[in-house]
Amino acid sequence: MEKLEKVQDNEEEEFTTFEDIFALALANSEYSLFKADSDEWQRVLFQVYKGYWDKMPQLGVIFFKERQPLPPQSKEFYQLITTLSMSGLISLPNPNYEFIVMDDKQKKRVKQLEGTRLNKYKEYIRRITELLDERLAVEG
Repeated sequence: MEKLEKVQDNEEEEFTTFEDIFALALANSEYSLFKADSDEWQRVLFQVYKGYWDKMPQLGVIFFKERQPLPPQSKEFYQLITTLSMSGLISLPNPNYEFIVMDDKQKKRVKQLEGTRLNKYKEYIRRITELLDERLAVEG
């Protein structure tokens, strides 16, 4: 029985993505509206990667390219936004894509899907939420 539990934990780990982590971090925010500024998202993504890549193996799939004087850039940022948008977990409602929206219904869905499964990363996800709130959240 103990061996089965270990295998199950490894499978959950294997099927957890960095998109899941960011979805839950957004869902835990008190805000529903976030700037869609790609440079600022790149900075945040890079900061999260630098701070937590060794604690959350899912972040290991993110790669950055230097582009001075701009922040390091990752193609995985676009993957993140596309995946969350196509899955209906965020919305990009305005024609200029100035904002990313995660409304209460979307937040509830993410928490149901990911809340328990990502519980072992709860403290790191809380810190990511704080960073998202500080750098990208918009009163609205």
